[in-house]
Amino acid sequence: MTPRVLLTSHRLHDPATAPCRSQGGRAALLMDVRRPMWVARVAATPKGWQLTGNNKSQGHFDAVVIAHNGKCANRLAAPSGAPLVAQQLMRLKLNSIWAVMVALQEPLEAPNGLEGAFVTGQPAKHLSWVANNTAKLGLRHPGHPGLQCWTLLSTETYGRENKVPQEAVPQEVAERVQRDMLAALMSALGRPTAELPRPAAYKCQLWGAALPVNSPGVPCILDPVARMGVCGDWLHDPAAGGAAASMQAAALSGLALAERLAALRGADAEAAAKLAVGLHEQFVPLSNPDIGGFPGDKAAGTLAEAPTGAAPGGRGGGRQGRRQGSGCRGRAPLFWCKPARQVAGPLHPVVPA
Repeated sequence: MTPRVLLTSHRLHDPATAPCRSQGGRAALLMDVRRPMWVARVAATPKGWQLTGNNKSQGHFDAVVIAHNGKCANRLAAPSGAPLVAQQLMRLKLNSIWAVMVALQEPLEAPNGLEGAFVTGQPAKHLSWVANNTAKLGLRHPGHPGLQCWTLLSTETYGRENKVPQEAVPQEVAERVQRDMLAALMSALGRPTAELPRPAAYKCQLWGAALPVNSPGVPCILDPVARMGVCGDWLHDPAAGGAAASMQAAALSGLALAERLAALRGADAEAAAKLAVGLHEQFVPLSNPDIGGFPGDKAAGTLAEAPTGAAPGGRGGGRQGRRQGSGCRGRAPLFWCKPARQVAGPLHPVVPA
């Protein structure tokens, strides 16, 4: 038995994933947290789950939690001793959306000091979310005090219609996506594209495994016999309120799985069997897979502003908040959004005409 061990691929120096000063952060201090640790293989053995990472065995464990989705999670679970869990992971479908980071040479004047907004009601349906990254935490750029950086996330429709290999985005596609998204931003602001400040640099990236388009409608997945569980923002119990693919759903999913794993400790076979969840539920489509989607709501305008002080912080404008709280898809007026993966690679300088 190897209790209180957490393996994670997060880097110790990564501020977006470092332990927070919260209950979760304090709990991490009670554990043997090993990172960065990319677990490449999990295998069921008579001693428990053997995990392999960094080209060597990391030991045997009582249970495995996969807090991930997509191809990496599927490859990890598929050859393991938990076929029901692997089967459910394979049923999850993710869409693709475009993420654009643009640095403007001058600030873009937005109404009422707008710093982040969901975009609705546009005929072209290009843009879903915009965020002024420079406004977050009072960020400024030394030597370039007037520089203002914005992150733009596309709709699922635009991502699907303009999909390319995300590992090698053609330059001409990146330029077109940048133009389309910036034009959509100005349209949402009710201003002509000609008034857009000149871009100094930009970066376009297709987020290939972005938002879930279906869900089994349960808060977590657990096979108590195999002792493998799954949690994540795509796992959501509608009865709990809020929205699927939100920060709230992610937190509740982790808590739900933790409670079941705690109950599993020392449980007999009959009690353990009752802790199974999510192994046979059918996946159903989400009514609106876009960031900022409110099922059943009709768009009354072009911008639904994120409230002051609740600007996204953290897979949109810099792992901004996924759909926070009951907001994006929910009924309560919380408007934080799921963040887009931070784009890697060099920025494209814009050559003056």
